[in-house]
Amino acid sequence: MYTGAVLDRRALRRFTRNRPALVGAGIVAIVLLLAIFGPMLAPHDPNEMHFEADALSALGKPQGPSAEFPLGTDAAGRCVLSRLLYGARVSLEVGIFATALAVGIGLWIGLLAGYYRKATDAVLMRFTDMVLAFPFLLLVITVASMRESSSMVDVFLVLGLTGWTTMGRVIRGKVLSLREMEFVQAARAVGAGNGRIILRHILPNVLGPTTVLASVGIAGFILSEAVLSYLGLGVPPPQASWGAMLYEGQSLYTLAPRLILIPGAAIVITVLGFNLLGEGLRDAFDPKDKRG
Repeated sequence: MYTGAVLDRRALRRFTRNRPALVGAGIVAIVLLLAIFGPMLAPHDPNEMHFEADALSALGKPQGPSAEFPLGTDAAGRCVLSRLLYGARVSLEVGIFATALAVGIGLWIGLLAGYYRKATDAVLMRFTDMVLAFPFLLLVITVASMRESSSMVDVFLVLGLTGWTTMGRVIRGKVLSLREMEFVQAARAVGAGNGRIILRHILPNVLGPTTVLASVGIAGFILSEAVLSYLGLGVPPPQASWGAMLYEGQSLYTLAPRLILIPGAAIVITVLGFNLLGEGLRDAFDPKDKRG
């Protein structure tokens, strides 16, 4: 059986020699650690409103950084640092779970369409084209606005169920070439069934591009969650997420621009980290695939 790039030591060496990829991996590692240990590092409850002088001025305006509130407070007197740390967990959970759902759908649609071709391929790809006909964010906003309830589970379900199309088309193209390779033909010649060929021979060889797409997909879903929260369609208040912090701080952008700059910087840095990681994985798994 062909082992593919996932088990290729040369891919690991190419990745470790790619400085931008290592920077991206470092950023992702730091953000993951902050998301995991954020609640222990947060100086306050992210939803607790403080009314002392360090939190709100006599006129009720948010105060800047202080020893008690290292990044200051928001309009409700809540600790910005605590909400940023808790928001990292929410944003990453949405990104990771939405990506897992999108991978689960797109991977199997791509496998089945690429391997069986003909009628199966036609039906699955026309369905994919139908979903692709709608702009992604417009489709997400439309579906999200139709929800009767609002929760983090709803957000990643909406994102995952609408964001699998790229995964499906890329995997289909990879499977179309793999099914004609000698190791698949040999397995078919010795009597291996379609299910065994897909699971034992095709699937291991598409894990490389799947991993690349997943890492980039997490970045895209974090951005999408931020957009939904900014529009008031994301996680319900007072739960903290980076997009919700942007939404809450927009009315005070002239008085306290840090309320937008801090969560905005967190989103930009995290998305940059996942994109650099994804580009590095792509170059490591398939060095012939050079874009740009």
